[in-house]
Amino acid sequence: RHGGTERIRFKEEEVAARRRRDSEQVKQECLQDLAAIFPSVDADILRSVLQSTDSNVERAANILMEMTMEPSTNAEAPLVESSSIDPQVSRTCPFELLSYDLFCKLLAYFRVPDLLICSFCCRHWKEIIQSILENVQNVDVTSEHEKFNMALLRNCKRASSIKIRGLFRSFLRLRTLPCLGGGGQSPTLKTLKLVKCFSLTDDLLTGLLTTTSALEHLEIDSCDGISDECFTNLYEEKLRIDMGEVTGTSLARLRVLQISNCGGVTGQSLKYAVMALNGRGLDHIKFSNNGIMQMETVQLAARRLRVLELKDPKSITSLGLEGCTTLEKMSIHNGTQLKTFQAVGSNLVHLSLTRCQMLHSVTIGAANLQTLILQGCRSLRNVECTSTTLREINFYGCNFVSPSDVQTIIFASQQCLTSVEIDGCSIIQSLNFSAPSLESLVVKGCKALQTLKLMNASRLVKLDARGCSMLSHVIVDDFFKADQVNAMGKFAWRKS
Repeated sequence: RHGGTERIRFKEEEVAARRRRDSEQVKQECLQDLAAIFPSVDADILRSVLQSTDSNVERAANILMEMTMEPSTNAEAPLVESSSIDPQVSRTCPFELLSYDLFCKLLAYFRVPDLLICSFCCRHWKEIIQSILENVQNVDVTSEHEKFNMALLRNCKRASSIKIRGLFRSFLRLRTLPCLGGGGQSPTLKTLKLVKCFSLTDDLLTGLLTTTSALEHLEIDSCDGISDECFTNLYEEKLRIDMGEVTGTSLARLRVLQISNCGGVTGQSLKYAVMALNGRGLDHIKFSNNGIMQMETVQLAARRLRVLELKDPKSITSLGLEGCTTLEKMSIHNGTQLKTFQAVGSNLVHLSLTRCQMLHSVTIGAANLQTLILQGCRSLRNVECTSTTLREINFYGCNFVSPSDVQTIIFASQQCLTSVEIDGCSIIQSLNFSAPSLESLVVKGCKALQTLKLMNASRLVKLDARGCSMLSHVIVDDFFKADQVNAMGKFAWRKS
């Protein structure tokens, strides 16, 4: 107990010493800042003023400004000898004493909207701040004043990312911005994020996507004015452009499209968005928690799509991805109405279907699939997978999945498997593994499991068989090392 008390006391002293060192470093930095702003004031005076304000640079600067501009009337403030002050200091604004580089360094701590406000102070500040705003890359528009928002966007001529939130209404004027190619400038805008823009409509978004050719990343969140009509119109516009009926416009070359929490957007938007933007570089689509209008079957055909993420796709009952041959990653979360799923493609390496409680059939024709996650799919019965390269398998919560399908999938990829998780599969009675790369095996809650064989499992480090009431022993070979395995559950090892 005495040793523990000594260690605690030593640790507290070490923390206190570290805090003192940090405090001294902060004081030294504050003193350097004051010395840069007031180069003519003696260092001892700067130190005393800083000490009297508890290292508050702003308060110390105000005191020093009063002292240098006029004689101090505050008896508590330290006095400055007239011989130590340059006569020009009393007649000059302290900010004019700063060098250009130091002034720009101070302005770097301002938010972009605050910089625009500061530019109205004087002509000198306006010239400097405008040169800074021209090179700003990320702009966040949150003000309720339209003129201020447009002035901010016009001054940020080389912006590559713009985020618009709230009651912004000047969408028609966006195409005149320099970062979007207005005024003969080359467009620089790559990313556009629209959050809770209630004035955004289908026509406005369609017009925006047909005039911003350099746009690569579009995020739309909680914009209730957006519906399926937007992407239907976009597809029709694409057809007119391809047929030569419309000249002088070109669709945005989107690579990433994310739409979340838009009640009017359904699976139709997903289908028409792929049809409109397919072939122009679109490779990542994410739909999250959008609306429901009618149950529908969606067939996607995208030549370049690499990533497809769907969260809460309420209106999709069947999804076919036979035409997405370049798809690499696919995930669906909480597909409450999804009943069947089919995916074919040699490039697909990751497939995740979670909490799709009505899903009963999955067919996967992906020879190079490495990760297969089927979690919480309580109605799942049949799973067909032709992959022989699976590294991770997860059937957590798939209570009624076919035991023969599970065993077939495991047998096909047994040379590559490193992690297998089969939780709560209540009708599986027997599992056989011959997996030299297997490191983790979880069969927790498989109440009907009676036989478990592990052959060539020399790398196994974790086996969780808790809740397997009918499993009394695990069969292993002579090369198996039980002492290196973290075993959980009531069973015994038995050599074959």
